[in-house]
Amino acid sequence: MALLVVIVVLDSLILLGIVIGLYIVLRSIGKVAEAAEAAIEEFRRELVPVLEAAHDALRGIETLAARSEKQVERLGDVLRSVDRVASGAAVAEAAVTAFRSTRNTAATIVAALREGLRAFAKPAGDVKED
Repeated sequence: MALLVVIVVLDSLILLGIVIGLYIVLRSIGKVAEAAEAAIEEFRRELVPVLEAAHDALRGIETLAARSEKQVERLGDVLRSVDRVASGAAVAEAAVTAFRSTRNTAATIVAALREGLRAFAKPAGDVKED
């Protein structure tokens, strides 16, 4: 019987040890859960401003892209104007060349008319025939 009492006492002590061990484990698990919850809440508090900053940066990039697109369109217009001006310069050069050619032709025609008028102005006997 004494053996039975010793076994019951030992079983009770083991059971008490298991209960105390479970209490300690559950309390540490609760502390870990509270720490995790605090970390998640801190993460949420820090994440919202970071996300807002990221959205603001994205909006800034979109605005910059739109402005860049407008600037590229303006640059295209300027390049087309420069091309027209350059083509106009080529046309002007061609016009100057044509004018010089026309002026030389006109000078030749005037010289021929002078010679012709001189020939008509001379008396008929002065003209030599070859």
